[in-house]
Amino acid sequence: MLADRNNFAWMFIAGFFLLIWLIIFIFNKPLRKPLLIISLIFSLTGIIGEFFTNPDYWNPNYLLGFSIKTPHKFWHFGIEDMVATFAYSGVSFWLYELFSKNKSMGKFRFGWRPVITIFIWGFLCFSAMFLLYLHLGVNGINSSLLVTLLFCIVIYGFYHANLKPGLITALIVGFFYFFFLVIIFKPLFPDSLDIIWNKEGNSGIALFKVPVEEFAWAFLNTLFIGPVYRILFLSSKQPDSHLEKTAG
Repeated sequence: MLADRNNFAWMFIAGFFLLIWLIIFIFNKPLRKPLLIISLIFSLTGIIGEFFTNPDYWNPNYLLGFSIKTPHKFWHFGIEDMVATFAYSGVSFWLYELFSKNKSMGKFRFGWRPVITIFIWGFLCFSAMFLLYLHLGVNGINSSLLVTLLFCIVIYGFYHANLKPGLITALIVGFFYFFFLVIIFKPLFPDSLDIIWNKEGNSGIALFKVPVEEFAWAFLNTLFIGPVYRILFLSSKQPDSHLEKTAG
């Protein structure tokens, strides 16, 4: 029975975050459009990211999975990766808006320029990850964490007034995800933490069997996703001219 239950472990995590996303979507009408846009854009990263982490760092079971042969390895991913990243990105964005001092610092503008900018950021991020992973011998999860950290430093270097709400949001999501795995996920799927996450693919440091990389992943990705909406989709003329007012 437990072995069969483990087949639904990753979908349970994805579904849990999707439920939170739906609640936010229903009760936050003014943010529905940007919430949907940010979630859709970042949902693609969940699939691409599996190239680096599956199966070296973890190897979840998929209800609907795919496997593509590449010149370097088999690229395994599933629908759960897209669902989880879709929901996780939206929750991160919403929390960042919740902790931002100025709730109406500009007018939402949807255009292809900010969307293209995000895809350029994504291309640069994943290119750097490929370099570390395939050519410099850095393992998949560390490649992902190091590149995300680097891009966060660059982003907040230009938009430093966003750092405080970004850090608050990242800490909340990171700890929430950790406690979710320990308090909710682990009792329902008691052996999934040993089955899904590969000890050989991480640092070996774990709290209640949860690899420390999971907290780092949640923290850094939230730190990256949080300010994207305000930086790219709100009308502004200078990077920090209006943001500095919110920090003062």
